[in-house]
Amino acid sequence: MLRRMQNLRSLTLKGALPASTTGRHCVLGRLQAPDFNFHELRTLVLSYPDPEDAVFSIHMPQLLHLSLRDWPRHYDFRVLPDYHMPYRSPLLSATQMLSILSRLHVPELRTLELVYRADETDDELLRHIVHAFPKLRHLEIHRYRQRRGSTVDYERIARTISSLETLATVRLHLDFRDDPGAYVVDFDYEAAYSWYPKLVQRGWEVLGMLNACPELESAALLYAAEGPGTWVRFDRSQLALAGRKPVKNYALENGHDATAPPLAPGQGQFYL
Repeated sequence: MLRRMQNLRSLTLKGALPASTTGRHCVLGRLQAPDFNFHELRTLVLSYPDPEDAVFSIHMPQLLHLSLRDWPRHYDFRVLPDYHMPYRSPLLSATQMLSILSRLHVPELRTLELVYRADETDDELLRHIVHAFPKLRHLEIHRYRQRRGSTVDYERIARTISSLETLATVRLHLDFRDDPGAYVVDFDYEAAYSWYPKLVQRGWEVLGMLNACPELESAALLYAAEGPGTWVRFDRSQLALAGRKPVKNYALENGHDATAPPLAPGQGQFYL
């Protein structure tokens, strides 16, 4: 069907994966040589993409927005029985994510969202983002630790990203070891309240490291313990102020509350 829609401008395939399944979402089949291009495609959103999907070998010279993500959010999936009992959340590794991005030639890309689990290729993935997408304006990364006891070198991550000279906004969910995580019924409020000031301190530190980006406007860190997940935004204009304060924005999914239940098994949103 897609071969007959080569003037397509937006393609979104976003849906939960039932626990009974073993595969990933695959648009054009695995390892097939595509015999057409998406010359007009501007937006591509895929949840749980297959690294061997032929769609990543298609020529997309006008692509502006790319999202390779989870659905529902993995930080909710880990704690909410309504999510992790009927569904599964097979995150891509950094190595798999790098293999996808290495196949893409999208020089006009402006916004990029990635969800993955860190591994030994983590640094290489970040460096690839910096060099492969020279016009990137917005970057959102959900990076999960490989092991429960791992610490997160957020300073190294921020310094690597700071080489993106065109970057205006950054959102980072880095799965810090001391983060109490997403809200649940028996949630540890004391841990959440004590975590928030630490998150704010790290947010200002991240913003300071990203200050090398000449066009930077703000950086944000995820505070999953409040509401449907909250982005705590740190504005560059506040960086040098004595009474600086971050801004909280609830994380929304396409204009809808992120706490809304996921799609039914096998069902996806497919915009053509």
